[in-house]
Amino acid sequence: MDYAVYLGDRNIAIYKKGQGIVLNKSSVINDEYPIVGGRISNIEFASKLIKDSFKSLGVGLTVYSKTKVLFCVPCSLEGTEIADYKRAVYCSGVPNAEFVPAVVAGALGNGYKLNDGVCLSIHIGEGGTDIAVIANGGIVVGGSISEGGLETTTELAKYMEEKHKICVNERAIEIARNEVQTLLLNNEISYKVTGVDPESGVSKQFWLTGIESYDVVMPIYSKIVKASKQILAELPREIIEKIENDGLSVYVGGECSNVTGLREFLMANLDMNIAVDVHSINSSINGAGALLDNQTFLKQILSLN
Repeated sequence: MDYAVYLGDRNIAIYKKGQGIVLNKSSVINDEYPIVGGRISNIEFASKLIKDSFKSLGVGLTVYSKTKVLFCVPCSLEGTEIADYKRAVYCSGVPNAEFVPAVVAGALGNGYKLNDGVCLSIHIGEGGTDIAVIANGGIVVGGSISEGGLETTTELAKYMEEKHKICVNERAIEIARNEVQTLLLNNEISYKVTGVDPESGVSKQFWLTGIESYDVVMPIYSKIVKASKQILAELPREIIEKIENDGLSVYVGGECSNVTGLREFLMANLDMNIAVDVHSINSSINGAGALLDNQTFLKQILSLN
């Protein structure tokens, strides 16, 4: 494998073997995002996104090229969804591709090792969240939910319009979200938001506070906790016993894992002996990139997932 690729709802990241992340940019093509909820919504545009992204790096892709690429994908893809990925990848000019669950790559990017035993990996993306219990590099139980960054953005937009009578464009809301989103009730951070009064059309500003953000963010991340508990409840007895004896490491990453207080929130709400490690928003692409340098490890991960 020569490259690793993360295709997100809002960004595409490419990792080059021996160099690290060499590209991280918006995934918009012709004013459309071809990835929705981690799924390919437009095969033609997804293919163009991949091809154009490699072209910007000076790498020309054709079906005759020898470039080998490892793609991060959601852990709950079904038959037709997997087929869509394969078709988009092949049409982009990548005949040699492998696929690894982003939630597994994320754990690896956060420091998980095969001999670490059992861990819970949570990948919070823009279009949704992947959750999986991993043992010896393979997913024991895993799943996906729709809650993620985009839902937080949507709920913030509704809150601003209803509470402060202001309409704000999506990009501005995402910036405000990243500045003030918190799971700490007493957080005093704030951010000035600029938008338009929906009735008069006049420019308007207000300060979005951390306390207001908490009211919007907390219900969404509570659903992530609920889904994590459901995943843990489905574990076979031998894995539960191992967790009871050894504890459980929880690795959290993804574009929307940069929420103030997330570590404390998970430790307080996951009723287990756990150690929570919230790492880089680039944990999945970094984990997939690390696999490029270890073919034996890569083959083992692919065989298990």
